[in-house]
Amino acid sequence: MPASSANFAAALRHRHFRNLWLGQVVANIGNYFYFLALLISVNQLTGSTLAMSLMTISFALPQLIFGMAAGVYVDRWDRRRVMILSDVLRGALVLLCLLVRDPQQVWIYYVVGFAHGVLGSFFNPARDAVIPNLVEPDELLAANSLTQATQSASMLLGPAAAGFLIDAYGIAPAFVINAGTFLASALAILTIPSQRATRDAPAAGLSAVWREIRDVRLLTRGRALWRFSLAPTDGAELVPWYRELGAEWLLDWAGGLVWLAPPEAYAYRADELRRALDGRDGHATLVRAPEDVRARVEVFQPQPPALRALTERVKRGFDPQMILNRGRMYAGM
Repeated sequence: MPASSANFAAALRHRHFRNLWLGQVVANIGNYFYFLALLISVNQLTGSTLAMSLMTISFALPQLIFGMAAGVYVDRWDRRRVMILSDVLRGALVLLCLLVRDPQQVWIYYVVGFAHGVLGSFFNPARDAVIPNLVEPDELLAANSLTQATQSASMLLGPAAAGFLIDAYGIAPAFVINAGTFLASALAILTIPSQRATRDAPAAGLSAVWREIRDVRLLTRGRALWRFSLAPTDGAELVPWYRELGAEWLLDWAGGLVWLAPPEAYAYRADELRRALDGRDGHATLVRAPEDVRARVEVFQPQPPALRALTERVKRGFDPQMILNRGRMYAGM
C-alpha cells in the first residue's frame, strides 16, 4: 500500500533515522546554494555558455564514472564513516570556491565540482544502504519515500532561498552556508550507530572491482540472481519475505525493480520464488546463475499455454531444428 502520513510519522519516531533525515534536509538545501552560486559566478566571470556547460558536466561526470564502483566499496566499509568523511570533505572543498576572483581561476570551480561529485557518489549509496537498518521493515517504503520527497522539495526551496541570498549579499555567503550545512549533516550522522561492513574487503585493483560489478558479486557471491519486476509498493512490501528467505536484495526504481539473490537452498525452487508474485501483476527473471542452475530453471516467467504455443511456433518458423540457444530462455525451445 502507498506510504501514508502515519507511516512517515512512524519512520520519524526512530531517532537515528530522524537525525539522518534532518541532516539531509539541511544539506540538500545547502547544496542548491552551492550549485546556483557556482553557475552565477561562472557566468559573471566568463560570460561563456561553454564554461557553464563544463561546470554542469563536472557535477554529473563523477556519477557516471564512479557510481557503480562506489557501491562495491561502500558495501565493505563502515557506511557511517563514509558519510561523515564525505560531508566533511565536501564542506572543505566548497570553501575553496572563495579563492576564485577572476576568469583565470575558474578552473578551481571545475576541480571542486568534480571532487564534490566523486564524494557524493560514495555518500549516496552509503545513505541508501543505512536506511533499512534504521527503521522497521514495514516502514522502509515510507522512509525511502520521505528521503525522495526531501530531495524533490529541496529542488524547489534551495534555489529560491539561494537566489534571494545571492541577490542581497553576493556569492561568497552561499558557499559558506553550504559548508555549514555539510558540517550539520556530519554532526547528525555522528549520532547514528556504526554501520560496519558486512562483506570482505574488495580485491586489490580497480579491474577486480569492475569484475565484481560485471559478475554482480555485490549481491550474488556465486549464487543465482533474480530480477523481480512489479509495482513499486509491492517490491517494498515483500521486504519481510526477503529477510525470512535469508536472501540478499536491492530495491531499484523505488521498489519496482528488485534484485534478489536467494540462498543456495532455493537454487532450483524457481516455482516457489515466482509464487511470491502471485496476485501482484509482476514477473521474475533469472539474470545470472551457475551453469547447472541455468540448465534446469527457465529464465523467463512461464507463459500462459496459448502464448507459449505461439512463441514455439514463431521460433520453429526460423529455427526448425531448435539449435539456437535451445532451452536457454524457455524449456524445450
